[in-house]
Amino acid sequence: MSKRRLPLGEETLPITIVEGKMTSLQDLEQHYPLLYKDLVSRKVFELKVSDELLVSRVKQRHAQGRVATIYRMVHDGVKEFSPEEQIEEMEARTPTGLDFIKAESKLLEEELKVLCENYASS
Repeated sequence: MSKRRLPLGEETLPITIVEGKMTSLQDLEQHYPLLYKDLVSRKVFELKVSDELLVSRVKQRHAQGRVATIYRMVHDGVKEFSPEEQIEEMEARTPTGLDFIKAESKLLEEELKVLCENYASS
């Protein structure tokens, strides 16, 4: 069985807040190796994550040229959102923006599962 992998570039996006600073997986591994090991071995179960961190992840992913899939949300109808509109909604914390924040949070949770699975199988 092959290992699931994180999408290219995800390791550079903020994953948690350490010492008041948004920290990527790459930074954790380099500068906080014990915290990184605890994270991937499931000794740390809760990361410090804020809405701002989740918005930053989307912004940085977009800046890397990895344009997110256009989302279709049904509230008063169907609307497509460009990545820029998605970020605007998230920053304004509209109901749609909060849905986007929740979706990014779930994506982060899934990525953490992948990291833990890969660590456990190595």
